[in-house]
Amino acid sequence: MANDGVRQFCPHCNAAVIEPKAKYCEKCGRLLYAAVHPASPQDPPPTKIRFVVYILVGFFVLYLLTAATGAPESSQTRRPEKNKPLTSAPPPKAPEKILLPKVEFAGQVSPRVAARGDKVIIRIDVKNLDSSRTIEGLRILFSSSDFLDEGLAIVNVMSGGIQDGRAFVWQNEGTKIPPREQRSFQIVGKANRPGKYESIIQIKDQRTAQVYEDPQGNSELVAKLTVMH
Repeated sequence: MANDGVRQFCPHCNAAVIEPKAKYCEKCGRLLYAAVHPASPQDPPPTKIRFVVYILVGFFVLYLLTAATGAPESSQTRRPEKNKPLTSAPPPKAPEKILLPKVEFAGQVSPRVAARGDKVIIRIDVKNLDSSRTIEGLRILFSSSDFLDEGLAIVNVMSGGIQDGRAFVWQNEGTKIPPREQRSFQIVGKANRPGKYESIIQIKDQRTAQVYEDPQGNSELVAKLTVMH
């Protein structure tokens, strides 16, 4: 048959349509429209064609955007990072040492034997041996806290000095030591608790905490005090 065995019917009276290309029903005479001409099974429905076209257009637009801006980060091929060796932070740099002027120094505790409540004076004499540099500030450090806390009760630090724990600091204008000159530093106290006390004293630079030495490399004084009942 011309219609390949597919039988067509009038959508109005349901009569069989003998001629596949007929436009009117032979029985009721009404217009058959497209009802007698179904789309070929080989042709995709119009809506499916549009869907495929939209998909192709979408892929094309995505391709253009990718080419213009680069592939998104998630689609880029990432190379695995190699394990980096663990490194610790560099140690802090120690303050740079400066070459301090050489000094001559001497000290005394007067009296070395005192009754409880007696006045006791510690005196440190420092001479700057340098020919051009001035000593700006001094820090006189006692190694023993007992010497200061038990053996003595500090009453006064002369020449504008201040106590800082086991140290006594002088950094005012009047206590600077110009080249070839000498200054005396005094600490006044009262004999306190009976006993024998001893302490090493060092003379340090106030800014760098470096220890001053004499030309022979000596840097320490020994202070001794006996407090009687």
